[in-house]
Amino acid sequence: MYNGDSAMQASGSGNGQPPQAQESGLNYSEAFPALPDKVPEGPKSVAPSPWGARSTSHSARMAMTQSSQTSERLTIPYEERRFKGGEEVRFGKDGESEKSVCYAISQDTGAQIVLTQSKDRSLTLLISGKREDVKRARNAALQRLQTQASDSLDIPKEYHRFILGAKGKTKEDLEVSTATKITVPRMDDANNFVKITGPKEGIVIAREKIMQIYEEQSKRAAERLNIPRIFHPFICGPNNAYLDRLRQKSGVSINVPPPSAMKDEISISGEREPVAFVKNELLRMTSELSNTTKEITVEVPRAQHRYVQGPRGNHLHEILEKTGVWVELPFQDTDSDSVHLRGNPANFGEALKMVFNKANSVVKVELKAPSWIHKYMIGKGGEKVRELGNRFPEVHVNFVVEEDKIVIEGPPRDVEEVRKILEAESKTLVSTLAVSEVKVDDKYMKHIIGKSGSNVSRLKDELGVQIRSSDANRPNVLVIEGPKNSVAEAVKALQERLSKMENERSKDIIIDRALHKLIIGQKGERIREIRDKFKETNVAFPESKENSDVVTIRGPKEEVDKCYKHLEKLVKDLAASNFRLEVPIFKDMHRTIIGKGGATIRKIRDETDTKIDLPAENADSDVITITGKKENAEKAKEMILKIQNELANAVEVKVSIPSKLHPNLIGAKGRTISGVIQECGNVQITLPQSGSGLDEITIRGPKADAEKAKQLLEKIAHDRELSSFTAEIPAKQEYHKYIVGANRGNINRLRERYNVRIAIPSSVQEEKDTIVVIGRKEDVEKAKVDIERTLQELHNTVDDSVDIPVKYHKNFTARRAEEIRHIQEETGNVSITFPRMGEENEKVLLRGPQEAVDAAKRMLLQRVADWESYITIEVDIPPQYYGNIMGPKGARVMDVSDEFDVHIKFPERKDNRANNNNNAAHVNGEQPAPAEGTNGEAPKEVITVTGRPEDCEAAKQALLDLVPVVEEMPVPFEYHSSIIGKAGASIRKLMDEFKVNINIPNSAEQSDVIKIRGLRRNVDEAKEGLAARVKELDKLKEERALRNFRVEMRVEPKYHFQLIGQRGVEVNKLRNEFQVELQFPRSDAAAEDADKIVIVGLESQAQAARDKIQAIIEAEKSKSRVEVPLDSRIHARIIGGKGAALKRLEDRFKVKINFPRRDDEDANVVTVVGDEENVYDCEAELKRLEDIYLDDVVENETLRAYHSPATAAGRQDARQNHNGAATAAGQSGSGFVVKGAPWEQNLEEFPTLNRQSSDAGSGNSVPAASAAVSNSRWGAPR
Repeated sequence: MYNGDSAMQASGSGNGQPPQAQESGLNYSEAFPALPDKVPEGPKSVAPSPWGARSTSHSARMAMTQSSQTSERLTIPYEERRFKGGEEVRFGKDGESEKSVCYAISQDTGAQIVLTQSKDRSLTLLISGKREDVKRARNAALQRLQTQASDSLDIPKEYHRFILGAKGKTKEDLEVSTATKITVPRMDDANNFVKITGPKEGIVIAREKIMQIYEEQSKRAAERLNIPRIFHPFICGPNNAYLDRLRQKSGVSINVPPPSAMKDEISISGEREPVAFVKNELLRMTSELSNTTKEITVEVPRAQHRYVQGPRGNHLHEILEKTGVWVELPFQDTDSDSVHLRGNPANFGEALKMVFNKANSVVKVELKAPSWIHKYMIGKGGEKVRELGNRFPEVHVNFVVEEDKIVIEGPPRDVEEVRKILEAESKTLVSTLAVSEVKVDDKYMKHIIGKSGSNVSRLKDELGVQIRSSDANRPNVLVIEGPKNSVAEAVKALQERLSKMENERSKDIIIDRALHKLIIGQKGERIREIRDKFKETNVAFPESKENSDVVTIRGPKEEVDKCYKHLEKLVKDLAASNFRLEVPIFKDMHRTIIGKGGATIRKIRDETDTKIDLPAENADSDVITITGKKENAEKAKEMILKIQNELANAVEVKVSIPSKLHPNLIGAKGRTISGVIQECGNVQITLPQSGSGLDEITIRGPKADAEKAKQLLEKIAHDRELSSFTAEIPAKQEYHKYIVGANRGNINRLRERYNVRIAIPSSVQEEKDTIVVIGRKEDVEKAKVDIERTLQELHNTVDDSVDIPVKYHKNFTARRAEEIRHIQEETGNVSITFPRMGEENEKVLLRGPQEAVDAAKRMLLQRVADWESYITIEVDIPPQYYGNIMGPKGARVMDVSDEFDVHIKFPERKDNRANNNNNAAHVNGEQPAPAEGTNGEAPKEVITVTGRPEDCEAAKQALLDLVPVVEEMPVPFEYHSSIIGKAGASIRKLMDEFKVNINIPNSAEQSDVIKIRGLRRNVDEAKEGLAARVKELDKLKEERALRNFRVEMRVEPKYHFQLIGQRGVEVNKLRNEFQVELQFPRSDAAAEDADKIVIVGLESQAQAARDKIQAIIEAEKSKSRVEVPLDSRIHARIIGGKGAALKRLEDRFKVKINFPRRDDEDANVVTVVGDEENVYDCEAELKRLEDIYLDDVVENETLRAYHSPATAAGRQDARQNHNGAATAAGQSGSGFVVKGAPWEQNLEEFPTLNRQSSDAGSGNSVPAASAAVSNSRWGAPR
């Protein structure tokens, strides 16, 4: 084997001279390397070989890559197998059951299971597949194939919740990992034993883990301290700072009740020693506070209390942090104005100053404005409101649509400015715009709107108005808004359209849906003709999804009647000519019925004037469809059947099978009857219509196939009769629901256990008290015994009652009787009957087994006791935040309600509430005192929470936590575009990540303030995320400034190509090496800039790149340059495919060879650049190659001459010249030479070979040597 360079060197020239490369030859040890005697010790390595070697990187990568597939072997001893047969049974009936179990597990998990049985009758399963699938399959196999053991652990009741975990997660994970079933007794059960059922090894592991949980939890302790609640804020510290530090230091849980709970008890839980430390610390703090804390009371108007409190009590914590004084506000359900301050008396002055500053910092003003102009005042995309927000950032504007007002809240001076602006804009809008309503009858609404809203859209475009539906309560009212003149024109146009439609009439005609497409015609041609004929009518077909046969004709009365008669006649004609008949014909007969070139089928069509459709050749159907008039279709059917009977020699066989068994013959989706047809050579089987009561089945086909089909049908019917044994069980109708069970659980269990069908009569059947069981006789008898035993237990049912106050009845029956259903599921479906609504009867009836009735009675009374302890508290949250609190479809408020087991009620909307209030603004946001009697202030809108006291407080805090906040964050304006990202991608990612709304000001505002709106915790996280992003941008800005250092240098243009390289290779190397940008002058640059190169990047990198370029130029200047004249015809040969040959030359002589460009004057001059010695060596090689390749060029030109027109003499001369050149080429050269071979080194062992090779190397013409060359396996040199 030899490489490309050797091949080039071994090629002879056309003039008979030996190639220069043969003087050096190929070394034998390099061409044929010796194999090692043994594998070297140590790490394996692959020695380089000229023959090439396969890289080991692939195997290394494979070793590093872990497969996602795994296999696991599971062995079940014979003693532990669930399915055991007799001594002689191997894989009989029981083996088949094990196979079916494995197949079901494989289907459920996706793992592959191979089942084998050893000589000791143990069962071995090889489970393969994905790791998770194998794990699930192993657990399922242990549970279903191995006998299950059981064990019990006596665990005190208070530790059961730790075994269950949150929502039963711990218990569920333990069951999955150990393939066991763990049963934890209910809280009302006196039993403490936790039961474990499953394989023995799984039980051992589960037992250890449960005991581990028990031992860990038993080491924990809990304490309850009665500390006066007035000291709780000081113990917690500002924003719970002191309490969090204590929790972090000790690692225990400290629960301080909220102020609204009115409790003194603080609970501590955790490890024993940290709990004792925290207890002592809290008692020490309490002792110090008792000695130093004093209290004063000041009066602050109640309306200003929420400004003192701040969002989520932030202002209170701010005062506590700065002064060490806690400010306590009265509860919301009281009318007190008193505010209590507690703390060090020395700090009361500063605290009072902060309290009054907070109280007078915000005012609230209301401005009347019709709701329909609100959107114009808000602006497109909230533009106008956003502009107001930027001018007055501390002012909050709320548009109350329901009450036709605008609420402005903020600092007094700013609020007054905003009120004037909004009031002026409101007056302008009311004077220039108008709104009007048009009432439209429901039956005309879709015609007024038009298809896809086309009519309304046209009016909008023409008149420049907005037309919309009023609301869900008034769907038949259209609201028109816009300029006054345009609104009047739009109203006039709509009323004219309505008037015209009221004078029209419509008439419905029933047309089979199958004929709708025929009436419409291809591309609507036929219906277009009808509409052209009756131009004033409109024929409307139902949408395809409506599945309706009603076609509506609308227009003037006379035209509608004419169109109706026309359609009646058209439908009759279409129905008569579209009678459809299906004929089953043997599949192999279809070609004969078609005939050669379709002649037969065409003849039938022409004679009967019908349309005949055959199924596709690769289709499973053998039915031929005939369409046309009925008599013509019947005639076509007879002609087709006649052809089949003549060719197939078919017979008709009839078999009588009871009609009740016909569905079993057909099978699910016709699979059974299809299997019989395929097995019997595609015979035709015709069953009587369902419900006809006929038993006779017709089989048509070849005689043998028809008889075989008859036998198969009789066998299927016989087998089905054996499995149709019936037993009737008398059972009272009131017992039926207990037999069925909740969610049909009992009856499904019976069906699966005994493999029978159980029919429960409905209330409308005659035999209401009889249950029918159908199946094999032995299975039916077993199921009958089980059902009769259940009925006997039901006979022991007792009736009882319990008194429940009437006011709690609705609590049980609310939400589709959810409470009653829960009690029934817990007690085994005890019948619970409440009195009818409106009856003053407290007696609730219970019916069922004695134990179940007693349990249901206890649960009912316990639920009443819970409700009697319920309280209702109010949560004051502004109505504009209700949507945030509720969340999508009320999800958030439902989560709070479910988590704390409370009922949350939002205030109802009252549209006329604003009409009873005084709309005048009050100074400093103060409201007038409520008047006595009926003239008092309207009830305040609050959210009510009902439930247990501690749950209500926790739920209240959770609701307050859902109120969104708006915070501002300074971000340099130059970073805004980077934060927004391309097409807003970056800011959307931030908003999705932190679940907030980020408002970035317009670029025209040049503002550095970004507003973040959302839940408090989300806003804080978003601010942290934005701060981190700003730091990144600051760092990038610094790096960008450093990377813009600029260096200019002058380089002669003749060296630019050496710096750029072929296709920019060299300049890209410089850019990547120094991480700089290199800018070369353009071709059209001015003369003074033609030699200027600019380097941009880090200062050190740019200077290093400049030094490197100078070194390259100096090196280029020191090199020798020689111009070599070479015939341009051979340039391509020297360059080679994709420059491969040229690159080998440059690498060999370590020079740079530049060929002339197209626009150079002399196309035959090649420039060689490099060290002087290498340049001249390369010049010699180029001249040598020129001699070789020029001969080839001459030869090719001679060959082309042969193909050109010439005389006979000329062709003969050319042929002689060609043969002579070939002979000379064949006689020269000595072939492929290898030096350093064994026969050259050992003359005694290879005397003849050595002599021949030496002669060949010296160029002597020895006959033996010539023969050796000519017979060489390499062939004669070319």
